Amino acid sequence: MKAKGMFTRESMQEGLAKTTNLEGPNNLATVSANATSSSGRYIYSVPDIPWYKGCVPTAAANIVRYWSEQRGYNKLTQTSQGSPMFDHEIIQDLAYYMNTDSNGATTSINAANGGKAYWKEHGYSLNVDGWSNFSNYQNEIDNYRPAIISVWKDQTPGLNYGDHALTGIGYQILDNGQRNAIVRDSWHSKPTDVIYPYGNYVQTVQSFVPESI
Repeated sequence: MKAKGMFTRESMQEGLAKTTNLEGPNNLATVSANATSSSGRYIYSVPDIPWYKGCVPTAAANIVRYWSEQRGYNKLTQTSQGSPMFDHEIIQDLAYYMNTDSNGATTSINAANGGKAYWKEHGYSLNVDGWSNFSNYQNEIDNYRPAIISVWKDQTPGLNYGDHALTGIGYQILDNGQRNAIVRDSWHSKPTDVIYPYGNYVQTVQSFVPESI
């Protein structure tokens, strides 16, 4: 039995819509739903890298791999010699540029500046924006752009993330008005797709979008 609030990819699709419509730029697969139970969107192709050297660098590494492997920014996951980078190498570099401390903590401003520095090192320019409202987050997902969701003192039953950073990859809007983010949370103990109630625990959302988009 699945824990409350957590969905496998298959069950999440069923919950979003009876009929699944696949759409997206460059053949990116997303789920778009117009159902009586809920509506939403989901970006399939964002990886789920396990936590390493801080939750913000880990969440950012998911986004880096997405833009590299799904959107054509190939050099983001290559060394200066052109060799492919391992996940821990990407996170390690992001943690360095983001000034992540020994406890794995990263401030929002350091995350933004560090993300830009990492992209510049790999030959690209990055735009970073920050906010906390759901409508802006929804707009990012609708435009196939995963985002970093930072939560503070989270006590959501069954999740209890405390101070943590998640990779937002989708959303649900239920008929009762409940708004949920679909996230990668970097924990082995949770399923790949975690449904997170979007509310007061969300401190900030940061979009990492290349300047050419």
